[in-house]
This record gives sequence, structure tokens and C-alpha cells, in this order.
Amino acid sequence: MKNFNSKLNSKDVLEFLNDNWVEIPNTIFSVQINQKQRIENILGDNKISDLIILLISYGLIKISENLWNQFEREKEIKILDVDSKKLWEKLLDLWAKKIFEGRIIDTYFDTKKKDLKNWTTNWWNKSSIRIRYKVNSGEQSWKYYCTIKRRDKQSNESLLRDCYEEEFEIFNPIVFYKLLLRFGLNEYKLKVKNRVWYSLDKEKIKFDFDKYDNIPELLEIEAESSKQALKYIKKLNLEEKETLNWGSSSLFKHYWLEMKKYF
Repeated sequence: MKNFNSKLNSKDVLEFLNDNWVEIPNTIFSVQINQKQRIENILGDNKISDLIILLISYGLIKISENLWNQFEREKEIKILDVDSKKLWEKLLDLWAKKIFEGRIIDTYFDTKKKDLKNWTTNWWNKSSIRIRYKVNSGEQSWKYYCTIKRRDKQSNESLLRDCYEEEFEIFNPIVFYKLLLRFGLNEYKLKVKNRVWYSLDKEKIKFDFDKYDNIPELLEIEAESSKQALKYIKKLNLEEKETLNWGSSSLFKHYWLEMKKYF
């Protein structure tokens, strides 16, 4: 992408949306300063941050209703090779609620030079942007999200993977995809999984059971702190299980597999 850190031409975006039959609202919403800062903290001060902020201001994308999206950070740990059915029963005994069961497809984007992964303005903190396609089992209606994420390597968390994260509902996945291409981002890698998600909202803790092809089922716990995560690791008798606090690429490498990559 030429001039990756230059500012966005808003007129160019609006003309593109109009050419793609996207109805542009007459009302422009004010984007809160702290939301702008959170986006730029993850992606840097560049055209892609500007694009997301512009789309928010026109109400074309919005913060998702996911409870955990209310928090600036995502703190998680993967517990490998679990017996999901036994754990589901234990979680129900703890009054956990099943939130989702279905299929998830994640497509990640970056420039050919991998500016986001290398975070050209702050190379030691890699970022990512993805489009997520999600459908409940037995349904045909897919939902679409854009997620931006950056790991905080300065975090004090020793057990959990600690990332800044924001998730947005996408107004139109095809047009959003074309916008990313227009501003220099290309499909970089892809992963597909089946997920069952339970949560204890009062405890603010989430349990995601993920199954990828050729990888034993794993449990991803998302919690506010290591102390809270350890509490439920013990409740579920998972203390002896192998854990991983890195991302999905490291998970695939752990099992001597490669995620599907385009460049």
C-alpha cells in the first residue's frame, strides 16, 4: 500500500459506496474520542483506522452486541485436547448459558508488505484485521463482523494472552471486502472452525470450544484476569492439561500444521 500511514480521502470512500449501491445516511454520527483512540491504538494512525472511523460515523458499521466487546482488552488462554461433552455438563451445573453453536470462518487481511502484522509505526506490536462469517447450526442466515486486534506485549498477565480488541458488525460483507482491497489490504490467511460458546455473564467469563480439522478439540477461556481463569480451570479439573496463550497461527504450528495462506 502506498503511503500506508497517510490520511484517508473521505470523498473517495463515499463515491465508492455510492457506486456499489450502498445507501449513505443523511445523518452523520459523532465518533467518541476514546473510540477513535482505541481503534488507532490497535491499527495505528493510518488509512484503515480512518476508514473504520468513517464507516462508524455513517452508521454503516457498529460495535457488536457481544458482551465481551464492552471491554477494551481480550484476555484468553487455550486448553488443549479436551473432552467437550463432559465439560459442557460441568458448565451447565455451574449455571453457564450456551450462547452459540455453529460454524465460523475467519479471513485475515494485510498489505503485501504485511504492514499490519509488522505494525509499521510500532513494529514490535503486531496487529490484525479480519472478516468473520458466523452461522448458527441449523440456520442459513450468516452474520458478518470485522475484528481488529493487537497483542499487548507489555502486559503484566503471565497466564493469559492479552490483546486490545474491537469487534464491529459489518453493513455489507462484500462491499466491506472490496473496500479493504481498494485501500491496499489483501486476503492473507484463513481459518475455519466449529465453535460452541458458553458464558457466565455475572462472572464475566467465557468458554469457547473450538474444533479445527486435524486438531484435537480445545477450550478457550476468556476472563478478566489470570486469577479468575485459574479458578475455573480448577473447577473444571483441567490443571494437568497443556495450555497455549498464543494465537491461532501458533496453535496450528503446535500440531505441525499450516493455516491456509495466500501470501
